[in-house]
Amino acid sequence: MPVFSQNTAGMAQFIVWTALAAEGIGASLQHYGGFGKPQADAIQKFLNTPESWNCTAMMPFGVPADVNAPGAAAFPKTFQPIEERVKVVA
Repeated sequence: MPVFSQNTAGMAQFIVWTALAAEGIGASLQHYGGFGKPQADAIQKFLNTPESWNCTAMMPFGVPADVNAPGAAAFPKTFQPIEERVKVVA
């Protein structure tokens, strides 16, 4: 079930990030899969998490400090028409 566990974590991250963005809060997803045991132990101690937990990513969040930061309300996104960005091959 490890693959499904990763998929579930990814969907949870997507949902949380979307909810934060809807409230005008910026977020960043930081993956920690390459950490060795000393780094993982330090993170576990700092966050006071159970030993059975495996930290694969963290999502720091807050109000964007720069109006030009991604997600800042003063910096609206523009998009090309969907027909130019998505190609369907049947």
